[in-house]
Amino acid sequence: MSANFLNDVIGHDYQKSELNNVVKWFKNSEYYENLGAHVPHGIIFSGEPGNGKSMIMRSIKNALDLPTFVFENKGGDIVQQLDSLFNNAKKEKKSVVIIDELDLLIDKDTKVVRCLQENLDGVENKTTNTLVITACNDIDEVPLALLRTGRLEKIIEINTPNKQEIKEYLEYCASKLHLNTDFIEDKDVISGFYGKSFSDIKSIMNEVVLRNDGHVIDSDKILDVISLNDDGAIRKKEPVTLKTCIHESGHAVVASVFTDYFSIGSLKVNGDAGYYISKSNNSNSDHNVVLAKIQIMLAGTIAEKIFAKYSCLGNTSDIVKAYKLAVKLVTNSAFFDPSLTVDDYSDNYSDWKFKRVDLSVKKIIKKCERSAKKILLNNKKIIFILAQKLFEKHFLKSHEVQEILQSAK
Repeated sequence: MSANFLNDVIGHDYQKSELNNVVKWFKNSEYYENLGAHVPHGIIFSGEPGNGKSMIMRSIKNALDLPTFVFENKGGDIVQQLDSLFNNAKKEKKSVVIIDELDLLIDKDTKVVRCLQENLDGVENKTTNTLVITACNDIDEVPLALLRTGRLEKIIEINTPNKQEIKEYLEYCASKLHLNTDFIEDKDVISGFYGKSFSDIKSIMNEVVLRNDGHVIDSDKILDVISLNDDGAIRKKEPVTLKTCIHESGHAVVASVFTDYFSIGSLKVNGDAGYYISKSNNSNSDHNVVLAKIQIMLAGTIAEKIFAKYSCLGNTSDIVKAYKLAVKLVTNSAFFDPSLTVDDYSDNYSDWKFKRVDLSVKKIIKKCERSAKKILLNNKKIIFILAQKLFEKHFLKSHEVQEILQSAK
């Protein structure tokens, strides 16, 4: 097996490193088990469609070069089909079982869940050795009973590409489509693709070539097609509201205060609004950087409440991320109390310590909410100008955002 069997997969460097380990451990399971170590026999990939889960599964299958049994739902009794699949796999000394779209297969059917539990418990014994590779779009739809040690214990998230991965994939698309690569360094282009899957990027770049009949492709032509696709998504989902634009403008305005840490990229709304912030060279672990990030994450919901009079929880994802950052700040650096420092792998996380961590996290959130609210109230005029322009255009390039922020002050 090549040590670089995932070289054809762009991005996902951490995930590829983990998979290389899992494959190495499985190929040499007897050696590691003689050392007294437990080798994972179940992997589950989780993430939105279009980001390479199926490609990675195929790469593992090819790298192992073992008898492989792929589940194909033929209709009828799923439990019987699964039992047959695992029984055939267990006849081999070593084998691979692949099950795609596990969350859809289960669909809250307790019989299917029980069948999988029983079969996963039997993949590792003295006469057989089976690696089970599965994938799902939503890990929350997979029962925890299937994710415990000894079953699908190795959870690997395959996310939408980050900034660097977008650049790498655009280079790949440009080489396939015989394009120059000048546009790859344009942060508006990178921002326009932010939040899109690898397959979305491939489709958009293909459409760019089709719409321009082989003429020279530049950033503006790519941004035009991104905008067309976003508009199509808006029509399919829901219309953009001024409330949504106020929310996103809140993020941008608060971010603009922390120019030592962040620079503002493009702003866009496409049903579910998005914003882009590029980090500076400051350390992510720096207290002030983390506090600034928390304020920026909370700013959208606060702006809605102040300026749109919309009393709601706001973007749950933003709030959850803000709380997670606050927890990390408290437990990893003892921001408020040195006795709260917690080893990430420690089980000694007593009730009293949990309560004190919770109290410290709430203090951080409250402090950041007050600070973000003050910034927003001091920039009311900018919020409305930026929100109105975003409402009209749905997409603002970074220089347009900067111009509005500077001219309105």
